[in-house]
Amino acid sequence: MKRYPIVFSISGTDTIGGAGSQADIKTISALGVYAASAVTAITVRNTTGLKAIFRVPQESIKEQIEAVMEDIIPDIVKLGLLNDVETIRTVADCVRKYHPQYVVYDPIILAPDGERFMTDEVNKAIEKELIPFVNLVVLNRREAELLTGIPINNIANIRHAAEVFTQKYNISVLIKGGNLQENNIYDILRTPADEEWIYSDSIVESRNRHGAGCTFSAAISSYLALGSNLNEAVSQARDFVRDAIIHGKDVFLGSGEGPVCHNFAPTPMTYLCHETQKAKASRIPFEL
Repeated sequence: MKRYPIVFSISGTDTIGGAGSQADIKTISALGVYAASAVTAITVRNTTGLKAIFRVPQESIKEQIEAVMEDIIPDIVKLGLLNDVETIRTVADCVRKYHPQYVVYDPIILAPDGERFMTDEVNKAIEKELIPFVNLVVLNRREAELLTGIPINNIANIRHAAEVFTQKYNISVLIKGGNLQENNIYDILRTPADEEWIYSDSIVESRNRHGAGCTFSAAISSYLALGSNLNEAVSQARDFVRDAIIHGKDVFLGSGEGPVCHNFAPTPMTYLCHETQKAKASRIPFEL
């Protein structure tokens, strides 16, 4: 018998479909992986920016997660926008209850330009109640500064921040450094075992980058579900996002920043060897 590799997105929505749960579903599906989702918040936005965020009742969030985790048992759980303390606690309780095989968390605390999405109270709840129970946290440069207290102005600062983060939380971190040197984009991955990888690419000029961060973390999750190790998954996801930016850079959608092109070359659905639900639930997390 066959089964699908499965990524479960737990995140907020995006009305124009470029970020959030819609970007997750598009990315996961484009990479030949099965996408499940639970909605944590409903956002109102378009290409000109965020207009409003509406809360989803906690019981609804809990029941959505339970419905997925107790039935299809996803390979990877990908967390995105968790916009208030109650939602953080609800999701954290579910993570502790179900012990997913691997959890990727893209917290969306701050935009790369420093725009704040969350209050200090929410940030504290993230640090205390959720981060210790995930496997990989994906941060942009500003978020890394906030969580480590280290100003980041160069690659050495990113490396130091990543080291401090992994020592503090004993989990892997990927810090997206952005454009810190000439015309290159730098990201740094570090694990609690002191393994470190530095990734660099030239910048692709584009007016359409909306959702690139969500797409990146969803792609990492997808490649992990397909069997790549963490370093491989990050490298493959960077290539996917770069291609998504390139294919969407000359498209005009709306009057502001448009989305990346998620479906530039969809991969047919992948099928894996069947495992019983009990065996699948007891598998050891991916080796780093």
